[in-house]
Formats: sequence, structure tokens, C-alpha cells
Amino acid sequence: MNILKNFSNLSNHKRQIESSRLVELQQTFLEKSIEAYETNNELYFLNLEAFLKCNTNQQIINTKNYFLQDYPNIDRRFSGAVWEFEVIVPLKYNHENQLRMFKKNFKQTFNVYDALITDKNFCNPSNQLDAGSKFLVKIFPIFLTVTSCECISFLKKQNALFMGAQGISLIYSNYKNQIPKGKFLVSFDFKDNLYKNKNGINKVPLIYNGLSNCWSYSLNNFDSSWNHNYYLLCFCKTI
Repeated sequence: MNILKNFSNLSNHKRQIESSRLVELQQTFLEKSIEAYETNNELYFLNLEAFLKCNTNQQIINTKNYFLQDYPNIDRRFSGAVWEFEVIVPLKYNHENQLRMFKKNFKQTFNVYDALITDKNFCNPSNQLDAGSKFLVKIFPIFLTVTSCECISFLKKQNALFMGAQGISLIYSNYKNQIPKGKFLVSFDFKDNLYKNKNGINKVPLIYNGLSNCWSYSLNNFDSSWNHNYYLLCFCKTI
């Protein structure tokens, strides 16, 4: 990464932020990030980038709190949650046909839709959504290149409930505006709970929110590596 060039671009972005948003909390965080930049600390630079993309003060608080804690104890591979919101499962929700109904209602809104995302192929998520239940959902950026097992280990530390393809379809249908722009949102599950194709490859569902309003609902290999282009979907707890 060309830190000097990118930092300059982000500095220009910062100047465009409305002055009303530059509260004391944000100023403190920016100063810490700039200080880290001066010591060529790439992790804090990436965090500064995430900060400048935050849309609400709560997202800024979440990111700031994560990175201003005791630095040596931070898992440098992941960010703190930059999106956090309550999810209510619709009363008409039916796990048995969720993906069929989702395809019927939303396929036309996607530029790419993988035909293998079906109720039959993803019939065994670790956790099932129940009609009327409430969850606190968080979205975590990935900073460094990681494996699926490392992502799952991180999510387990957040007390995640793994909802698989059904979970991410619910987010798109009811909370689409929470999906990060220009990133892939990944809905992990344990390897044995994921669909396995005829070649014996387990598949992870993910949704891409393109910068030009281009959407895709696709599958990636469980054995793939994941980098800063991917964000983790985490159903954290029942409220």
C-alpha cells in the first residue's frame, strides 16, 4: 500500500466532512491515527480509512473504542464493528423456504445471482432464524489477509450466531442500506454446515454491494483467503 498517497487522498476527504461532525471524539481519534501514520503504522492508517467511511457517530464510537484500547492486545487482522443495528425477523419468516422466497422476490435486483443458493443446499445452518426474534447485528471489516478458520475464530469471540445464507438474505431484504458500499459482506458458518459442491468444495455465501449500484449474491470457496475487500456479518446475540 502506498501509505503517503492514500493518506493524502483521505486527508482531502476529511476536509469535506461537515464541521458539525468533527466533535471532540472524532478529533481525538483523528489525532491518534495521524500520529500513527507518522510512525508508518499501517494498521492505524487502515483504521483511519474505515473511520472516514463511517456514516454515524455510533459507528465512529465503535471504531474509536476498538483502536484506542491497549494496542498490544488488539487483533490486528480485524477492525472493531463499524456497523451495529437491531434486526427483527419478520413474523412471516419460514426457514424451510426462505431462500426460495428470497430468490422469487429479489433475484431481479441482483446483477449476479448464484443458482446454487437454495434451501436444499443451505438447509443446515448452525443457527436458525425464528419468526419475530430480535438480534443485535454487527459488521466487522477485515484488515489483513486471513483464512476462513481465522474469521470463524474471531466471530466466535464475538459470541456470534452463524446464520448462513438465510441470515445474509434477511439483511439484504430488510436492512439493505447497512451493507457496506464497495465491499463483500460474508456470512460464515462452520465448514460442515455449508453447501459442498460435486467437487467436494464447501461454499460460503456473500453479497457484494458495488459502487455503481451493482449487486451480486454469490458463493466463494471456504478454503479461500479473505482480505480488506470483505466484511464479516455477525449476528451477535438475541436481544
